[in-house]
Amino acid sequence: MTQKARNGPGRPVDLAKREAILVAARRLMLQYGAGVTLDAVAQEAGVSRQTIYNAWPNKEQLLAAVMNRAVDEIMRPLAEASAADSVELTLTRVAEKYFQTIITADGLKLLRLMLTGRSGEASSFYANGPGRSQVRLADYLAMQAARGLLAIHDPGMAAEHFFGMLKGNHHLRSLISGQAELDAAGQQRWITATVAAFLRAYDPGAASAPDQATAP
Repeated sequence: MTQKARNGPGRPVDLAKREAILVAARRLMLQYGAGVTLDAVAQEAGVSRQTIYNAWPNKEQLLAAVMNRAVDEIMRPLAEASAADSVELTLTRVAEKYFQTIITADGLKLLRLMLTGRSGEASSFYANGPGRSQVRLADYLAMQAARGLLAIHDPGMAAEHFFGMLKGNHHLRSLISGQAELDAAGQQRWITATVAAFLRAYDPGAASAPDQATAP
């Protein structure tokens, strides 16, 4: 029996069709950003416009689903981490997924397109992309702090520190050029250094965590 998935108010959507719609939407977003139309997505995916509405009630929710899927891919190591996996290993895997998903020609092109769109579209892009990634990582860091493996008082700030170090200035230079500035070896060196610096900063044996700093 064919599996079905239900996301919207209409009839259940075949999982194969749902996959085709998401793939088509992402492909067209690389050409038109948030300006992509549902008619174009339907034609690209080989489905009717109503089939899209059966899964997502509007274009905004479809585009959000595309972004959520990218976040799920980057954050997959958090869902797959076992209790035996070290924080270092898990953060390294997240960082590697980040480079594989975001710091690519397609990832950089999509980011440029979304940031040059209307302000509401950019805000939605942030909320469903980088914002959601930060929340997912913050939840993980909070759990590790509760286990005594990290000294974190503000998980949201700590998550922002991690992604900030991971992006560095090479992300902006890559965004401008449209190509990843670091090669595979350079990316791995950057990831290793970022994870090491983060763990030193939030080491439970340190005098104080950086998110506990007080104003003079």
